[in-house]
Amino acid sequence: MPLTFNATTDRVTCGDLTQIEGAAALTVVWRDRLSSVPGGGVLGLMVSKKDTFYLYDQGLGFLKLSVNGSGTSREYHVTAGGLTTGVDYTFVARWRASDGTVKIAINGVDQSLTQDVGGAVATLAANTNVLCIGQNSDGGYDSFQGDGRDVSVWSSYLDDATIAAIYNGGTGGKGKSGEFYTSGLVGTWRLTDTSTLTDNSGNGWNGTNSGTTNGSLGPDVEYPPAVPPDPPNLSTAT
Repeated sequence: MPLTFNATTDRVTCGDLTQIEGAAALTVVWRDRLSSVPGGGVLGLMVSKKDTFYLYDQGLGFLKLSVNGSGTSREYHVTAGGLTTGVDYTFVARWRASDGTVKIAINGVDQSLTQDVGGAVATLAANTNVLCIGQNSDGGYDSFQGDGRDVSVWSSYLDDATIAAIYNGGTGGKGKSGEFYTSGLVGTWRLTDTSTLTDNSGNGWNGTNSGTTNGSLGPDVEYPPAVPPDPPNLSTAT
């Protein structure tokens, strides 16, 4: 079952993800359904490691990615805005330092972006701040309100074909994205109503659940296994 976040105190904290510190690329996948869209001047924090990166609604349904280096940042938001309640979303945010590329895809479609801050970030900043889902680690921003299904973070820039596969599901997509696309994978979490959320990357960044409850969306559909089983033996030979 997904988790419901109440936009006040609910959050999941997952350690400081040292593998993304000093990285020259980043991919974040977050799946949710909003129950409220922040108003103007109100931020809806989805996934962040404070002073390293933030994925959030900057208000009025405008999804935004901010990446932070040493004393500089690079920030873009989706130009058209338009996030709404009651819709199942898959958000994919990507950045790479080599050419400054930032991309944000919503439900498999790359969006037109507006640059807010164009700093040249060479590598992601190192600090002791923890990854926080649904809220900033120190509560310094407003929080996400709705149901979250899963989160995955890579210290690499996943290519377009991989992003399409993640959205389209199948053996490596949607809720299992981090379990199948492992190159540069830092952490991947299924958001379920347990006190500890297992990091399925194997890196040990297990999450601590603070206040969230079972969501109303029901469980994910089952996807085919990574290696399909052998077909039944239909031979009639004796």
